[in-house]
Amino acid sequence: MKISCVIATYNGEKYIAEQLESLFYQTRQFEEVLIFDDCSTDLTVKIVKQFIREKHLNNWFISVNEINKGFSKNFFEGLQKATGDFIFLCDQDDIWYKDKVQRMTDIMLDQPQINILSGGYKPLVSKSMDSLSKIYYFFNNKFSKKDKKVVLQRFKKNSVYTTRPGWTYCVRKEFLDSCKNLYHNYSSHDGFFWRYGMINDSFYNFNCETGQFRRTSNSASSFSNSKENKVRREIELSKNYRQICLDMLKYLSTTDVPRKRYKQKIYIKTIKYLEARIIFLENRSMKNFIKVSIFSGYTRKVWYAKDCLNMLGKL
Repeated sequence: MKISCVIATYNGEKYIAEQLESLFYQTRQFEEVLIFDDCSTDLTVKIVKQFIREKHLNNWFISVNEINKGFSKNFFEGLQKATGDFIFLCDQDDIWYKDKVQRMTDIMLDQPQINILSGGYKPLVSKSMDSLSKIYYFFNNKFSKKDKKVVLQRFKKNSVYTTRPGWTYCVRKEFLDSCKNLYHNYSSHDGFFWRYGMINDSFYNFNCETGQFRRTSNSASSFSNSKENKVRREIELSKNYRQICLDMLKYLSTTDVPRKRYKQKIYIKTIKYLEARIIFLENRSMKNFIKVSIFSGYTRKVWYAKDCLNMLGKL
């Protein structure tokens, strides 16, 4: 049994050493650790190389891209180079608990129906985060289950949106190989696994904290942004998700999965919501806000909160 870890880095000098330390001290070691740097301009590469050299890690490798690929593409292309039976995804700024790999590997071995296993986490939110992000992570942590059970992530109305960060994922290699040609750059790498795992009823959650999820104003999933860019970013995000829904409908049209018609219905209604949201964000009229509200069950709660703030002119 071979286990891989894939890390995507970019200007992560502040926290990368702490992240690497938490991997090094795992009770179950990796057979390979592959690090793909996306043209960092800080000391990230130097820190990683020094860590590998000082720890004498002959199965840890770092590769620096010739051109900047972007976070998601860099990560997904790196994943395809992993050779392990199980592949752990890793960001550059989190902290893994020392038994994360051992516990999740044991679960994957014991339950072959699981293609993707996600662990729980404790948010590590910096003071620099915006208020909406702080509120989101506070309540997300407060109400997340910690009963240590392994449960199927059931497909539901808002299943197009990722609720578990990619660094908590362990992916079965054969599943990655079966769906890798379906990936597009407008999808995040973790969102891709989330949706294809869930649509096949093979995405499971391990309801146990497996590490600390660092959130700063520079984090990829932070809600912070300059005022002039916020609405434009939300429009672009909604357009990307609309295309993702169309991709999933195409996949469903050619694949037999459990509750196929129900899942098709959900994606169709999600598209209607996203189209209404795009129009609303472009003109912010009460009429279009009402349309968004009608389909609010097919969105993330934080998105609807943003739309309400937009209607009030507060965002």
